Amino acid sequence: MYTKKVFNTSVFEGHLIPIVCSNVEFSKNSVIDNKTGIEVKLNKVSYEILLLCDGKKSIHDISTIMSNKYNIKNSKAFNDTINFLLEVNSKHFLDFKVDKKLNIFSKLISHIKVLKYDKRYDLKGRSFPNVLYKMLVIVFKRFSFYWLPSEMLMILIIIFANINNFSNISFLNNIFLYVNIGYIGIFSSIAIHECIHVYLYRKIVDKDMGFMAKKGFSMAFYHPNKSKSPIMQKLMGGLIVGLIGCFSVWIINVLNLKHSSPFFVFFLCYALHLVNLFPFWGDGKEICKILLYRHVIK
Repeated sequence: MYTKKVFNTSVFEGHLIPIVCSNVEFSKNSVIDNKTGIEVKLNKVSYEILLLCDGKKSIHDISTIMSNKYNIKNSKAFNDTINFLLEVNSKHFLDFKVDKKLNIFSKLISHIKVLKYDKRYDLKGRSFPNVLYKMLVIVFKRFSFYWLPSEMLMILIIIFANINNFSNISFLNNIFLYVNIGYIGIFSSIAIHECIHVYLYRKIVDKDMGFMAKKGFSMAFYHPNKSKSPIMQKLMGGLIVGLIGCFSVWIINVLNLKHSSPFFVFFLCYALHLVNLFPFWGDGKEICKILLYRHVIK
């Protein structure tokens, strides 16, 4: 593993504290993920940086130590250190947390910085209810940060759009209802979708392998790339959730509740998961890769 300047950095990112993920081990020569079997080679400097990722030192602290040890400029040590750590984070070997000692403003900015980086979640067991519960907690916890700001923005828009018409309280209530139901539909459908992936993989292929990770605005299940990994495991997440949504939307239409029931919005979020099976997107793209790989091997 090596460092190269490929990420934009700032002073607030220096306050982040890197932590090596559980189920990840490293030595002088390499770092290995016990949940996927992925192994990456390390050089001496990379190994020394990882040793300093003890959950107490910030990126600024680590870069200062490396600067003093190798007698290089602080700015260069900082850039090399942070870019290496961000590269390791992109491989899900470490996560970042915010220093509790920061003032409120710096904490807020640092939390926003953390959101754009990957976050790993190691799930134990293969019981469907257990995995589903943990997945719901993960999804709601990670994406609820976007919920409050969007609601505040919505309030401002509604107020300015209806500044002379505050008597229309029912209109405001409906807006809040449908937006919040939409959020719940998005979050819960993502949790169920990913839970199906984890459950099927561990039931069919490996009992306790793989982990969940947040990457940008999406969630993904990372596991060992084995040739016996079934297409069913890739297919069923979007298919089951999408069919639940489509069937529910159809029932609502039959009962003529489309324009009066927030359940239409809720289950529409589920139905949209069928888009994930298109060959140029998400699971559909992965299925096409598996089929193409099998065809080429044969």
